[in-house]
Amino acid sequence: MKLALINTPYQHVYVKMSSGKNSNFPLGLGYIASYVRQFGHKVQLFDPEAAGYSFESLYDKLDKFKPDLIGIHSVSMNYPLVKQIANGIRDNGYKGVVIYGGVHASAMPKVILDEVQAIDVVAVGEGEFTTRELLDALADKSEDWSAINGIYYRRGDEILRTPRRSFEDDVDQFPFPARDLVNLDNYRLHAHYSRGLKSVTMLSSRGCPSACTFCANLLTMGRRFRVHSIDYFIKEIKHLKEQYNIEVFQFVDDLFMADIDRCKAICRRMIAEKLNIRWLIFGRVDSLDYESIKLMKEAGCYFILFGMESGNNEILKKIGKNTTKDQARKAIAICNEVGIQSFNSFIIGNTGETHETAMDTVNFARELPSTFASFNIMVPFVGTPLFKHFYSDSMGKIDNWQNWGLMSEDFSVQPLHTELSNKELRQYIVKGYRKFYFRPSQIWRVIKSIESFAHFMVFLKGFVGMLQQVFLWSGKKEN
Repeated sequence: MKLALINTPYQHVYVKMSSGKNSNFPLGLGYIASYVRQFGHKVQLFDPEAAGYSFESLYDKLDKFKPDLIGIHSVSMNYPLVKQIANGIRDNGYKGVVIYGGVHASAMPKVILDEVQAIDVVAVGEGEFTTRELLDALADKSEDWSAINGIYYRRGDEILRTPRRSFEDDVDQFPFPARDLVNLDNYRLHAHYSRGLKSVTMLSSRGCPSACTFCANLLTMGRRFRVHSIDYFIKEIKHLKEQYNIEVFQFVDDLFMADIDRCKAICRRMIAEKLNIRWLIFGRVDSLDYESIKLMKEAGCYFILFGMESGNNEILKKIGKNTTKDQARKAIAICNEVGIQSFNSFIIGNTGETHETAMDTVNFARELPSTFASFNIMVPFVGTPLFKHFYSDSMGKIDNWQNWGLMSEDFSVQPLHTELSNKELRQYIVKGYRKFYFRPSQIWRVIKSIESFAHFMVFLKGFVGMLQQVFLWSGKKEN
């Protein structure tokens, strides 16, 4: 059977902040592709944004391939484009099956099938087994899909569902993502991280044991921490170095350091095998110590992106982060001592946010001696505990998902989880950027991190983009 996988364009969501933009290979689709190919199915992966072609070209390419099954992936903010693509595929004469997956799909499968007649199946959770079983059913010309767990599907005018599929513990059974299906030169990390070197994203694990109320990854990855073996992980790094000359790796695990002993073991293997790579991760301030950070630095780690979220301990408890400001201070101090740069991500508009707690966050960001910080409006993503608690009545009524993103000009709803208005949320974002970056000590800290003229130009473009967003929001009127 023939499977076509489509990665829905996304960058337009953050067009105002696109200076030095990144473009990452769709790992989820890559794992699905490599897994089903083992069973004789033919796969093509289409990524219009990364490859730079139009939807009309996409439809032509699909028509030439003649797939039996088309899979589309997206998040909430580019869901409107999913509708456009699915309808365009049908208008172009496609008669086969269309399946839609991802976090947004997993959060509201029935609503999607009610809204988009061009979609036949919505996959909930991980997609490898689901896709293979659906391909096998199509090969057998079976119209009975009731044994395929983890799907909602259309049967005439009726929408049926099957039991949720459990998360797979043995993730080593999935081959490396099928990066050979694309031109990998079309993908790159943000230049702040890649520093002009060839770069790639990787996963060493799935799932996150944390319980943050604003995170929707639980739907597709689960809370149980499921890991690739260290042998598998090191072998993939070597494969990417040898096959594609990759020098910089971003390990995009939700929490790479969830098992600190495993993290140290990985670092020791990297050092022993002289991999000579540079890498960065997402981290929590309560998941590290001096020994682990020193070992990570020796193994090539140069950057950690910390989800700080708030500068108020009570807010950190309310949102399920369960870290403290003292832990954050200690983590940044260790990183600075060892020589690993840090990027702190803060959220304004957390559950229970007030004017006082918002200023706590702005002031705390300024206190921490990190190279970078970002300030984002809390978005109640569909499928999160936050959305379910405050916005469940909105399910199926939202028609402007493209404005649901952190940097959209018009936030889609008036917030119910904080006393702050949309205008006030934007004002605190502006304050955060101004107070953090517009001071001599921070400008000097950023300058010291620059490694080349090309790197400097990226910072300059990013700074201009930030100024544009700050001025835009400074003058924005109340919705």
